[in-house]
Amino acid sequence: MREVSKDEAMRTLPVLLEQVKGEPVLIYTDGTSDGVLLSKKSYESMREAELMELRRLTGEVGANIQAHAAQLGISPEELVDDLLRDEV
Repeated sequence: MREVSKDEAMRTLPVLLEQVKGEPVLIYTDGTSDGVLLSKKSYESMREAELMELRRLTGEVGANIQAHAAQLGISPEELVDDLLRDEV
C-alpha cells in the first residue's frame, strides 16, 4: 500500500485516483493515518464482504434465538420480547 502525506495527496489527487485502481493509498498527517483512498471496485468488494458477514451473523443469531426459544417452550418472538424487557 502506498503512503502519502495529506499535503501530497491534495497536490497529486488526479495521479492518486489513477493509482488506486491498482492498490489503496494511505493518507497521513504527522505520521498519523487519516484515511485510505480506494478504488470504487475495492470499496464495493469490501462492502459486499461486510454484507455477507452480516447476513451470516444474522442467520446464526436467528438460529440461536429459535433454539433457545424451543428450549424454553416459547416462540422466538416471545423470547425476543422477553429479552427486550430484560425478563430472561
